[in-house]
Amino acid sequence: GDLLAYTVDAVAKDSNGLFVLDLAANRIAPLDNDAKFYNRLTWNDGGTAIAVMKGADVDKMREKNNVLLVFGDVKAAMTDGIAPAVLDPAKAEGFPKEWVVSDRATLDFSDDGQRVFFGMKMQVPAPVVANRRNPDTDVDVDIWSSFDERIQSQQMIRADQDRNFTFREAFDVRAK
Repeated sequence: GDLLAYTVDAVAKDSNGLFVLDLAANRIAPLDNDAKFYNRLTWNDGGTAIAVMKGADVDKMREKNNVLLVFGDVKAAMTDGIAPAVLDPAKAEGFPKEWVVSDRATLDFSDDGQRVFFGMKMQVPAPVVANRRNPDTDVDVDIWSSFDERIQSQQMIRADQDRNFTFREAFDVRAK
């Protein structure tokens, strides 16, 4: 391809953003710039569209407050400043309250490029960080019940997967 897209996550957050480098013209174009986190940058298969999440930490909550940005024609966005299609959960009609566009799932374009698939999950309070345990003096006991759906070893292996589970959703880019 002749375009390279990248995100910046700097210490000075006001320089964060989504940028595209045109390799033929040796020119960098900022597509979006904000003092937020950018992640999950994804190109469509044709190399003509980009999707990215832009979010900020929420005080005492586990998930970031993300919006989904989709640039359907990257070259036009670079030259003409065409605005992206935006999915903002706070403004989207029908988006469940207390749910977020989650950066725990990948972004993917549909084969025809008309939809972007993303994950959503309920916003939950951040876990309380306890004092670090001392393995020499603290007792560690795992308790398993015969009523548990999975045996203890499976629970331990799948605990992180369960915490990061998201529901797969689709965003119609043209209809916004």
